[in-house]
Amino acid sequence: MAKSRKQQPKKPKKTTTQKPTPKPKKTGPSNFEKFKTWLKSPVFRLIASFAGVMALFYMIFPTAFYQKYIFGSVVKFNAWLGALCLKLFGQGTTNIDSSISGNGFSIDIGVGCDALEPIMLYLAAVLVFPIAWSRKWPGLLYGFLFLMFLNQVRIISLFLIGKYGSYELFEIMHIEVWQALFIILTIVTWLVWIRWASKTDTPPPPVQPETNP
Repeated sequence: MAKSRKQQPKKPKKTTTQKPTPKPKKTGPSNFEKFKTWLKSPVFRLIASFAGVMALFYMIFPTAFYQKYIFGSVVKFNAWLGALCLKLFGQGTTNIDSSISGNGFSIDIGVGCDALEPIMLYLAAVLVFPIAWSRKWPGLLYGFLFLMFLNQVRIISLFLIGKYGSYELFEIMHIEVWQALFIILTIVTWLVWIRWASKTDTPPPPVQPETNP
C-alpha cells in the first residue's frame, strides 16, 4: 500500500536589494580657501594698495591745509602760467590769484580744472605697480609733467573758446568734452608707461670667438 506524502510548501526565497554605492565627494578647495588664496594674489595686493593710496588722498583733500597750501597753490600756478601763454599769443591777459582776464573776458580756475584728482589717480597707479624703481620714477616724473601740460592746453583752449565762441560751446567743452577727454588721456598715459616699463632690455648678442687663420 502506497503511503501518501504531504508536500510541504516551499519557503519564498529572500530577495536582497543592493544599495547604490555613494559617489565619492569631490575633494577640492572650498570657497573660503579660494578667497584666502585670492587675498594673497598680486592682483589683490595691487588693488588694495591703490585703494589705500587714494583713500589717503581723499582723507587729506577736505582739510584746510590741503585747500590752502596745495590746491590754492596749484590753481594760482595754473592761472599764472595760462595767462603767460595766452599773453605770448597776443591775448593781453593778466591773472589775479586763480583768474585769467583779457579784453573783456575772464575765467576762474576752480575744482576740476586743477587736474589734481586725475594726476593723483595716475601717480597712485604708477606708485603701486609691482616693478623696479628704475622703471617707476620716469613714469612718475614724466607722466606728472605731461598731465600738467595737458591741463594747460585745456585752460588755454577754454579761454579762447569762451572769448571767441558761444557760451553753449564753452559749457559743452568745459563740462562734457574736456572732463571725459582728460580722464581718457590719463588712462592712456598710464597704459603707455606700463608698455614701456614692462619691456625687458634685450641682451647684447654673444661675442663670437676670434678664429686665427
